[in-house]
Amino acid sequence: MVIAAPTVNFSREEIERIFEFVSNGGGLMVQTESMSAIYLNALLRRFGLSVNSANVLSQNPLWDPGSFEASRINRSHPITRGLDTLVLNWAVAIETDRPDAIALVETDEHTWLDLDMDSRRSSAEPTGPFKVVVALEQGKGRVVVIGDRSQDSMFWSFGPLIRETLLWLARGQTGGKLIVFDETKNEYATLSAERAMRLDPHHSEWVLFSEFKKLAESMGFRVKETGRPPSFPEDAVLREFVKFQHMELMRFVKNFVERVKSYGNQVLGRDVPIYGNQFLGGGPVVQAVNEITLASIIISPYMDLIQVEGAWPTLPPNNRYTLNYRIAHAMAEHRKPVWQHIAFYGSKWLYASVDYTKERLIALEIAAAYANGAIKELDLAGWPGACLLKYDPWCRSPVGLAGGVVVLPNMKVLEEVRKVVDFVWDNRGLLVGFKPYSRVALVYSIPSILWSWFPVLKIRPTKLLQELVGVADILQNLHIPFDVVIFGHPELYDDSFHLEKMKAYDVVILPLITHISSRQVEAIRSYLKSGGRVVFTHGLPTYDEEHNPLSPELKQVLDSLFQTYSDKLIFLKEPVGNIWYENLVSGYAEYDRYRSHLKLVEDALAKLGVRPLVKLEGAQGLVEVSVLRKGMTFEAHIVNYNYEISRDEFREQRGLRLYVDLSAVGLPSDATWLSPEGLAVSLSPSFVDRHLVFDLPPVNYWGLLILNKPTAVTVTTTQTTKTTETVTLTRLVTETSVVEIEKTRTLVVTEASEGMKTDWMLVGLAVAVVAIAVTALLTYVKRKRKG
Repeated sequence: MVIAAPTVNFSREEIERIFEFVSNGGGLMVQTESMSAIYLNALLRRFGLSVNSANVLSQNPLWDPGSFEASRINRSHPITRGLDTLVLNWAVAIETDRPDAIALVETDEHTWLDLDMDSRRSSAEPTGPFKVVVALEQGKGRVVVIGDRSQDSMFWSFGPLIRETLLWLARGQTGGKLIVFDETKNEYATLSAERAMRLDPHHSEWVLFSEFKKLAESMGFRVKETGRPPSFPEDAVLREFVKFQHMELMRFVKNFVERVKSYGNQVLGRDVPIYGNQFLGGGPVVQAVNEITLASIIISPYMDLIQVEGAWPTLPPNNRYTLNYRIAHAMAEHRKPVWQHIAFYGSKWLYASVDYTKERLIALEIAAAYANGAIKELDLAGWPGACLLKYDPWCRSPVGLAGGVVVLPNMKVLEEVRKVVDFVWDNRGLLVGFKPYSRVALVYSIPSILWSWFPVLKIRPTKLLQELVGVADILQNLHIPFDVVIFGHPELYDDSFHLEKMKAYDVVILPLITHISSRQVEAIRSYLKSGGRVVFTHGLPTYDEEHNPLSPELKQVLDSLFQTYSDKLIFLKEPVGNIWYENLVSGYAEYDRYRSHLKLVEDALAKLGVRPLVKLEGAQGLVEVSVLRKGMTFEAHIVNYNYEISRDEFREQRGLRLYVDLSAVGLPSDATWLSPEGLAVSLSPSFVDRHLVFDLPPVNYWGLLILNKPTAVTVTTTQTTKTTETVTLTRLVTETSVVEIEKTRTLVVTEASEGMKTDWMLVGLAVAVVAIAVTALLTYVKRKRKG
């Protein structure tokens, strides 16, 4: 048995079973580090050992105080007989009161225990030597404890130690013997390279044990991970407590919003818009929506707009915000604005590993936001709080604030960033107010996530979220635009809008939905009856929304759907999303290996008779298509994620051919291609199999095709709608550190509904006349006052 740096306590029963396993002839190898001491010592004391929670540091380091050579090696023991040296990396000292415990590796007298964790030696801190590798025999079995969890990063020195440890524990008999690697006590200790990169992209080497597995298998061992992730306890009281936490969050936010709005109306005489950071993603793959998504969703009804914040930048190919945007639009019920916020570009970025002098990378982030119907908030110098609170040393005077954003003296906006921002501004009428338009929807199930998330017990909805992320990415690779539909919970989220909106889609995909309510089952039945199609992936619901096993009656209704609507409902048994997720996090390193799972989804949609809204031919690598709609105008956005960060360049896409379903958009009066690189280009389509076919100009990183549907001309209707929006631009005068208003622009947007005729020149003339009249009136009033 191998236990690697546990982060969860062992129960009394587990300790006794492990002790019994060893005493009866089993072998136990333990790797530990400072943070594992509180979890591991109860087990080790059963064998007469313990580990100190302080790190062992050296005055003769290799690259930092915790990294050094341990050359005091017991060469009389079989494990360390041929070992010359061992490179340690923030190791811990092993203590024992057993005289038969053998120290295999020790540090020298130039090491010390860093009790105060300041990485500096003080007179009160004990000095070496310290035991860092210990072996002992217990009954018929054997135990080896290694005070360092490092594996793959130092494997050139750890390899011989691990090899001989396994041989000694197995008494030289390796053929077919099973090594059980315990992943249940530390979710970061993994045999999978892909999972290690997912868990900690910057330091996956510290948690990766794939080389250990290769070594053990080369010696004749069989290696197996043990233990499934814990499931939610069948405890009614605990369930009520979990719901209570979320309901209290909702109650707090609701009361807070009501009080702020009341204050605004009373003191300011106007309504105060409320929004906050709806954290929808994080980790090495931005799309891998975090558990916090659940909290963001249940408070979204109280927000006036949905602000998407991500912890990572859009770093192609595997970091993209598309799924986050779609969840945000679902939270907004396609009625509220969606903004995207991420602080970047200054003298340093929140994550130092990302070089945000890459101007085309910033431009790509801007493009991706607008291509998904969102507004991009450009914080062109980082988060202001770091400077205002005086805890970030890079905030040196003089600095100023412009529009709530820190502005550094003489800061320049990168040329490509300026170009794409100007493009957005010049085409704002085509980029604001458009909503995603698709024929496919993915379901995000609040009950499924709710009852798979209890971090105190290490219960996390990892598989559910990876299935959702994986299926979404498959659709993106197939150039199939998608939306998100939210399945709610009676006490946490009203999903009436979403259950009704299902009817707008040709197909609804339920990726690994484990919990479902009778109301949601009925909505699926009604949807199928009205002609909709449904795809389940990797399992059918087995619980209701309160985490009770589905009643026989509800299970029967669900089962009957497969019989009644066999031609409209498909169940993919394979976890296509989870399998594809491995491909995604590897940056598509083995794309061809996973292509069959891409085809599984493609074939399922084809079997259901789903006509793609758009098809893209000629794309190389990852090119994403997003369709937006506003009134009778449709837009197809092409976003090119083929980006090379070392050169800050895109692999230009040439020869793209876009097919647009004629039945979905109708026959447009005109088609215009826009991109940040050039002027508007008019395109003429050909017609193939009920599709409009467009040969697109080259795409650097972003381009959009605008299709305007013709409107009937009448002279009887004159009604128009008008919306006024004031946009304030600010400029920092760096010489005097004074922020001044540069100019204020008022944008009047006038829309005519279908069947109406509007003379735009007359509207513009009317607006101009009104503006002149108001200006003249104000001038007259000022003169009268002076008189």
